[in-house]
Amino acid sequence: MQTPRWPASRLRRAVLSLLCAIFASVIVLACVIAFNYEQFSQSLASWIVFIRGAVLIIAIAWVVTLPLVLLISRFDGWRFWFLAASGTAVGPALLIALNLCIRLAAPSQAFSVVDSWKVELVVTAISLTATSLYLVTLKRSSHTYNYDRTGCVTGK
Repeated sequence: MQTPRWPASRLRRAVLSLLCAIFASVIVLACVIAFNYEQFSQSLASWIVFIRGAVLIIAIAWVVTLPLVLLISRFDGWRFWFLAASGTAVGPALLIALNLCIRLAAPSQAFSVVDSWKVELVVTAISLTATSLYLVTLKRSSHTYNYDRTGCVTGK
């Protein structure tokens, strides 16, 4: 008899994806703040604006990817790679769409390519880290064990 080590119900997958997004965000944003501490230490408002914007983008990206998390229950073959590609691309795609909307709404606003690429790299790092954590956790937890009649594990 084979039973999964951790049954991945829809609710568990949704909670796991949210926890992975939060954990990846904390790690990447902590690194960004640590490497740019001089800029952030000058003003508390810059911290608040940065964190507020990051939380907003992360929440929207999680809501956008939630249907995929809920619909796909098997994590092998093309489904694994589809989840990897879509999970990694959703953050940067969302940021690009948001930038285009802002530029169309206010075309006179100054545009800095350097700052835009820095933000895009941070969002990509968060998306890549969160997707990797989610898929690795699901892959490792979905392995099955073989049990004999007494309930003892006989091997993988």
